[in-house]
Amino acid sequence: MIFIDKFKVEILNLDTHKVGFCNVLLDLHKHYHPSSELGSENVSHYFDEMMRVNLAKYQVYVCLDSANYIVGFAACNESISFVELQYDKTTQLQIKELFVRHEFRSKGVGGLLMQRILEEARRIGCYRVDWNVRDWNKEGIRFYKKFGAEFVEDRLSMRIDLSH
Repeated sequence: MIFIDKFKVEILNLDTHKVGFCNVLLDLHKHYHPSSELGSENVSHYFDEMMRVNLAKYQVYVCLDSANYIVGFAACNESISFVELQYDKTTQLQIKELFVRHEFRSKGVGGLLMQRILEEARRIGCYRVDWNVRDWNKEGIRFYKKFGAEFVEDRLSMRIDLSH
C-alpha cells in the first residue's frame, strides 16, 4: 500500500470497493460522454453482468482518501512482445485506464497511481509500460511527461468500430 498525506493506493477489492468503484466508473464515463444520462443503478448492473467477469484480466488499483472514498483508479495488464525475442525485452505492462476524479486532480492522486503501476511493472520484470492518451488531454500529457514518458514516434492508435 502506498500513502501520501491523506491518500492511499490499494488493489481493488470488490467486497469493499464495488459501490465506490461503480461511482468512479460513472464519473469516467461522464468525463468522455458529458451528456450521458446513465445512472449509478445502470452502472452497477453492467458491472455485475460484464465487468466483474473481465476484471480478472487486469490489475486494478484504487486510490482512496481518508474516508475510504475512491478518488481515482488505474487498470493495467501484463503482455509480452512477439517482436523483440530477447529475454530482457519480453514482458510489458499496458495501462488501460488511469482516471482521477476532477476535484482530486493536482493533489498527488494520479502520481500515486502511476507510481504503483511503475512499481508493479518493475516487480514483474517489465522492460516498458505503454498506454494511449487522447491528443486533447494536454493536462494528462504534461502529467505523464513528468514521469519520463515520451510519445512513440512510429506508432499511431487505430480502431475498427464493429458496433455498426
